[in-house]
Amino acid sequence: MTSFDTCFANPWNELAGARRLHVRWLLRPDDAPLRNVEVVVESGFLTEVRHMPESVSHRADPVVLMPALVNAHTHLEFSDLDTPVSPALPFQDWITSVIQNRRNRSAVSTPLQGLADASIMAGLSESRKFGTLATGEITTQDLSVDLWSRFQQTSTISFRECIGLQPESIQRQIENAQLHLKNGVEGITGLSPHAPYTVHPELFDELIRMASRHCVPVAMHLGETIAERQLLLDATGAFRSFLSERQLWNASAFPASRTLLNYLKPMATLRRALAIHCNYLSEPEMEFLAENPNVAVVFCPRTHQFFQHGSHPWRRLRDAGARVVLGTDSRASNPDLSIWRELLSIVRQHEGARQVSLDGIARHLPMITTDSADALGLNSQHFALQCGQPFHAVAVPMVPETGAIADMPAAVFHCGERIEVRSDN
Repeated sequence: MTSFDTCFANPWNELAGARRLHVRWLLRPDDAPLRNVEVVVESGFLTEVRHMPESVSHRADPVVLMPALVNAHTHLEFSDLDTPVSPALPFQDWITSVIQNRRNRSAVSTPLQGLADASIMAGLSESRKFGTLATGEITTQDLSVDLWSRFQQTSTISFRECIGLQPESIQRQIENAQLHLKNGVEGITGLSPHAPYTVHPELFDELIRMASRHCVPVAMHLGETIAERQLLLDATGAFRSFLSERQLWNASAFPASRTLLNYLKPMATLRRALAIHCNYLSEPEMEFLAENPNVAVVFCPRTHQFFQHGSHPWRRLRDAGARVVLGTDSRASNPDLSIWRELLSIVRQHEGARQVSLDGIARHLPMITTDSADALGLNSQHFALQCGQPFHAVAVPMVPETGAIADMPAAVFHCGERIEVRSDN
């Protein structure tokens, strides 16, 4: 049985006012892995990276040190769930179960107080435990002052979700979005027209205009299912039935012969936008995303598996020049909020091996660090472990003899200060 026991409980070596870590491997985005490294931290900043001579390499702790992680997409309101919502299929039944979960929550708790508030806070704590120091969060309620403060402390970008198919609901959703931007903290606000099957084109257009005026990013679920594409093409299929059964069908919201380009092109006029999921894309849509990397594709690997989708085009997109980053979605479709485990899953898939290589992790590391931070509008250098930048880092145990890497951090550092991590998960 692989053992990830390490002596990393008290890793710092203090010398001449500086704090030093000795690690077996250092991984940084777009760089080759560095073996047997001493990193020097002063006043919360990384000041030096040194190679350790072979004569003292035995002092290196058996960990892989890498930048703190970024989760580009999640729904923290479901963080209190022990297991994903079922059934996963058909997708419309899963949506029904999610809606019922929200109704049950509202029945026992004032919005963003009690259970809902605790769930969001629990999700932030769980994310920290897994090494995530920045998050793209979909917000469904007005935020309290306390939560805005917490989001600011944790670099949580709050995308206000807007849903409205009926003309009479458009103005209310616009007002919700305006209030979110008015009450929000600069640099951590965004807007989220939910999905093509829940947002009237007029509402979508106004949200894009609003995002442009306020210079905030937009996040939208796109290409999540084949049924969504059918709805856009000819207003038929499973989503038409789903909406009709709930008296939500509005023919004016679904003009004929539409594709995801009807959404991607307006999103590309913004400085930053997130196209979430994109499980099913046409060739023209993939070409457009490759030509417009300011629209980042957010792939959620384990949620993708939960819904039993076919192969995701993330590799083709990356090879063509599109920006692809990773998200966890939520505990409604995922067993946890570990973006590190999401990365491990796609590296295993890419390499066709149970055990991942450090080179493979390094090649894909920007998807949960620098690229993901930039897609959210954050300073990507804070997630690159470069000298002169704040020391935000994650140390993951490894077995030197075998190269096996743990799926749980041994330590997380924020501005050089260690965040406690439980090892019982």
